[in-house]
Amino acid sequence: MRLDHWSAAVLCGGRSTRMGSDKALLPGPDGPWAAGVAAAIRAAGIDDVSFVGGDATALAVHGPVIEDDDPGAGPLAAVATFARRRPGRSILVCACDLPALDAPSLRPLLEAVERGDRGVTPLVEGRPAWSVLALSAGGAAAVCVAVEAGARALHEGAAAAGVVGLDLPVRPFVDVDTPGEGTGRGPVPPEPCTEG
Repeated sequence: MRLDHWSAAVLCGGRSTRMGSDKALLPGPDGPWAAGVAAAIRAAGIDDVSFVGGDATALAVHGPVIEDDDPGAGPLAAVATFARRRPGRSILVCACDLPALDAPSLRPLLEAVERGDRGVTPLVEGRPAWSVLALSAGGAAAVCVAVEAGARALHEGAAAAGVVGLDLPVRPFVDVDTPGEGTGRGPVPPEPCTEG
């Protein structure tokens, strides 16, 4: 299934203080973690995938990089940055620290928006996993309005967009924040990957 009216972003602008090195560049089976997330998105049917924030030089070998409009303001501001660059399009936004993410896990979120939901996030053990958001064009525009009105927390932007939760398998949506957290793909490596 090709989703030509969708665009997607991998958010790479976090400081990674708990991990101790740039999570977007940690090596995984498909290159840096951010590139692995981008590969899962492409396999789910979205060809227009960009990285938002992060080390532009290191990430550019894996795809387009968009400078964050408000670096350090958090992931909701990065979502708004991307939504402003893709007006009128449905968007999928994923954090870079999801090394177990795969296309089959993303498809139910995309399908829910295709069926008419304004926005969807996976539920992990009953709680929203804000590391992945699928937004209709209207939901993405609502996030931009919320950020312009001062919203900074993801749950505030999600509420403005009418995001609902969808019960899905836990593993693909667990973000890895510290060394040693299980990824299901071996130990978390200590050094970032800077070459493509």
